[in-house]
Amino acid sequence: MFDSEYFNGKYRIKTVRADWIDYNNGDFLVTICTKNKYHYFGHIENGTMHLTDIGLYAMEALQNIPNHNPYCEVLGFVIMPNHVHLILSIINICETQYIASLPSESATLSQMRIIAAQRSLLARTIANFKSAITRYANEQNIEFKWQPRYHDAFIRNQAMMNKIADYVDNNVVRWETDCYY
Repeated sequence: MFDSEYFNGKYRIKTVRADWIDYNNGDFLVTICTKNKYHYFGHIENGTMHLTDIGLYAMEALQNIPNHNPYCEVLGFVIMPNHVHLILSIINICETQYIASLPSESATLSQMRIIAAQRSLLARTIANFKSAITRYANEQNIEFKWQPRYHDAFIRNQAMMNKIADYVDNNVVRWETDCYY
């Protein structure tokens, strides 16, 4: 069972992240789903993914992750109709260097910087990606919602990396057997 606590007077569930994994360093498979697994990103026909406008924007945002998160390398990804699989390599950088890279201070930004500094680099990367897609959807008046949270798996060795890369590379052609289908 999850431990709970109050944050700013509101009931909140503590993180479900493993305490033995360093989410500031290493390789990860991340799966992010849309709310109710709705097919916002497109559809698969004859083994080919056909992206919607928001799916195309998601692809662009995934490719640009290293531009906005200098500690992160995208090793691979696939956009499915209702979820995204992403293989990320996080390279730990000095916390002071990260905080200094954030925008200049205002009262709100100062508080945001403090909160951001408390999150792992993996969590920051996923939050940045999810917010970029949500912001785009709002600006374009596209109905869109993410499922809260995301699933991650720490990639322990090269054999595991190879298996995950194969899964991601072939996810579209295996769509009909996918658990998110």
